[in-house]
Amino acid sequence: MKTTFTMLLIVTLTFSSSVFANNDPVLTSLEGGRLELNLSAASKLLAGSGVASVSTSGVVATRSDPFAVFSNPASWQIVRDGATVGISIQPHLSINTLPNAAHSSLDSHVDGVLSGFSQSEDVQKPELAGSMARSSTIVSGFSVIVPWNEWRFGLGYTKPVQADLTISHDGLSQQITQAGDTPDESLAMSIEAIANANLNMNSNRWLVGAARTIDKWSVGLSLSRTDVSVSVSGGYEVNGGVEFGGENHSFNDSADPWHNSFAGNASGSYEGSIYTMQSGLNYQLGNDRETAWTVGANVSLNFGQTLTGGMSVSIDEYLPLELSPIDGTDAFDIARLSDPVELTRTYEKTYDFGNELTLETPHVFSVGIAKPNGLRPNLNLTAYAGNLAYHAQVTESHVEDEETTTGTYARGIDPLGSVYLGISPGAFFLGGGATWVKDMAEGYNGANGEELSGGSTVMIPRIDLGMILPLSAHLRAELLMVALPEDAVRIGVIYEF
Repeated sequence: MKTTFTMLLIVTLTFSSSVFANNDPVLTSLEGGRLELNLSAASKLLAGSGVASVSTSGVVATRSDPFAVFSNPASWQIVRDGATVGISIQPHLSINTLPNAAHSSLDSHVDGVLSGFSQSEDVQKPELAGSMARSSTIVSGFSVIVPWNEWRFGLGYTKPVQADLTISHDGLSQQITQAGDTPDESLAMSIEAIANANLNMNSNRWLVGAARTIDKWSVGLSLSRTDVSVSVSGGYEVNGGVEFGGENHSFNDSADPWHNSFAGNASGSYEGSIYTMQSGLNYQLGNDRETAWTVGANVSLNFGQTLTGGMSVSIDEYLPLELSPIDGTDAFDIARLSDPVELTRTYEKTYDFGNELTLETPHVFSVGIAKPNGLRPNLNLTAYAGNLAYHAQVTESHVEDEETTTGTYARGIDPLGSVYLGISPGAFFLGGGATWVKDMAEGYNGANGEELSGGSTVMIPRIDLGMILPLSAHLRAELLMVALPEDAVRIGVIYEF
C-alpha cells in the first residue's frame, strides 16, 4: 500500500547514503535534473458552498452537501418568496512559482544526504518548478428556484471536489565509487532515475428540492446525487549498474539470472455515486417575520458510497535499501549478502486493490437559531455519525512469496462535532467556528514500522468573510472573500424575478 513512488528523488538519495554510509564512499557526481510539480484543485470539503443562494437549491432550508461536513449551517435560512436564478463563479487563481519553503526543504534534504560522503566533487542540486492553482473550471455551481402556489421547487448543481496533480522528474543521476582492501573489492555505481505521476479527482452534484411555508413553519426536502471519479497513473524507472569484483551488472538487464528490474508503476480508477437526502424544519418564534427569531433543525443522510473499478501497483524494491544496522554494524555490509555479485537484484512487490473502494461520508445533524434583523446573528451546533474516509481491500505479494496476503486499509477522520457563529451587519457577513475531528487509520505503518492507530483529536478552525452587493432592483452579487482554511474568492450572481 506504500505507493509513494512520486518520492523517488528522496528514495534514490537515501539509497546512496545508506549504501555507503561510514564506508568512506566518494560521490564523484550528482546531477539533480528537474522536478516538476503542478497542482490544480478546488473544494468545498470544509467551507461548504460559500454563496448560500447559489451553490445549493435555496428552496431547501439547508446549505449542506455530502462533502461539506464541517460547514452545514442548520436550517435557519428562510425559504425564498420568488423565482430565483443564480450562478457561482470561482476566479482562476494560481502561483506559477512554488514557495521558497518547498525549495528549501528539497535543498536541505540533498545537503543531508551529501554529508554522508567523504567528498563531493561535482554536485548539481535538483531544480524545483511548477504551479499551484484553483481548478480551471470557473463555474462551480448554479441553481434555479420556481414558486408554485405555496410551494417552492428548485434545481441545483455544484462541484464539491476537483483536483489534478502531476509530478515528473527528468533524471536524477549519481556516480559513486568506493575503494576496497584490494582492487577486486572496489565498488562503483551509476544510476539515473526518471519518474512521473498523475492523480485526478472529480465530482459533480445534482440536487432537486421542494419547500413550503405554513404559518410559522417552513419545511424543505431535497435529494441529490454526487458522481465521484478517482484515477491514478504513473511510475518510475531507475537505470544504471554496479561494478564489483571485476564484474559489471546492470539494472533492467534480462541477461542476469535474477530479477533486477528497478521500476514502479501504478494505474487504475474508481467511480461511483453518493446519494444524499436532506431535510430541514424551521419555526418562527414571533409574529413578525422580519424581526422574529427562527429556530431550525436539519438532517443530511448519505447512501450508496461504494466506488467500483480497480487499481494495481507494482514496485521493485532494491535489497540494500532494506538492510538495517545489526548490533552496531554499518547499515550496509557486503559480507551480509549471500552473493555480492547480485548487487543489482531487486524484489518485485505488487498491490492489487479490490474492485470496490468505499468512500465514506458521515451523516450530519444540526440545530440552529437566527434572527433576520440587526446584526442578523445565527448560531449552529452540528453532530456527525460516521467518518470521512476511504476503505480499500488490498492483496499484496512479493516475487519470492509463495502466498499472497490480503489486508484492509482505511484512512480519514472521524468528525465529532462543530460550532459556528455568524453575523451579517449591513452588506457584510462574518462567521467563525471550529470542528473537532479524530484521526483514523487502519492497516498502515509508520516510518519505523509501528502500526498507525489514529485517535488524535484535532480542532479545525473556520473563518468566513464576505459581502452582499446590490446591483439593481432584482440583481445582486454575493462575494465570499475568505473561507479559511480552504478557500478564498468565490462570487455568486443572483437574479430574483
